[in-house]
Amino acid sequence: MKIFSENKINKYTAYDCPRLVVSHPLPFSAQMRRFSISGIPTLPTMELTYDLKIKSEELVMLDDKIISFHNFARIRSFCLVDCPNLVSLSTEGLNQCTVLEKLHIKNCPNLIIPSSFVVPSLQFISIQACGISGHCLTEMLSHVQSLHSLELHEIPQLKFVSFSRQAAEKEGMSSLEATAARPLARDDEQLLEIPSNIIHSLRWLDISNCPTGVCCRGESTPRIHLS
Repeated sequence: MKIFSENKINKYTAYDCPRLVVSHPLPFSAQMRRFSISGIPTLPTMELTYDLKIKSEELVMLDDKIISFHNFARIRSFCLVDCPNLVSLSTEGLNQCTVLEKLHIKNCPNLIIPSSFVVPSLQFISIQACGISGHCLTEMLSHVQSLHSLELHEIPQLKFVSFSRQAAEKEGMSSLEATAARPLARDDEQLLEIPSNIIHSLRWLDISNCPTGVCCRGESTPRIHLS
């Protein structure tokens, strides 16, 4: 069976259809408000309700051949979980989600998110068991306008955390507090440097199960939890 795109479809559900061929990326149009896909060999498990959720053990690359990103311009939450073979994510596509507020990535150990990921509207970020580096996180956060919560768990490429020198000066922290245990170069791949543009909006920073170094503290810094 073959399904062709239809702009008038606003809800689409397909379960356990091994011979189904979807001829166009989902959603078919910006008018499609809900869809649920599972058990189709050529597609990951996906669900769109109030947010977009994607799960797949086979998916290697998530790009515009699978997802029609321009039709997701209005989504506010994106959840990517349990994709052990995923190595590439189209940042050019995700950058079209101009009102995206929540990003949740879990158990995607081979996924490396490039620094070209630019979504200024993000307010909540949660990343667990992912291949992203501290440097890429720093670059990604530098474009965010008002981040409220940042949770990072089991990130092997995150070993050092500090606030930027500019942010430290704004918060009245000493250079000793604003620097990790050793001198850190700005381009260090394993360094997460919290940029000054989010220091006033960030209220929660939770880092656990990472080989993390020293954090900074100040009277106006966010609540910090390291383990």
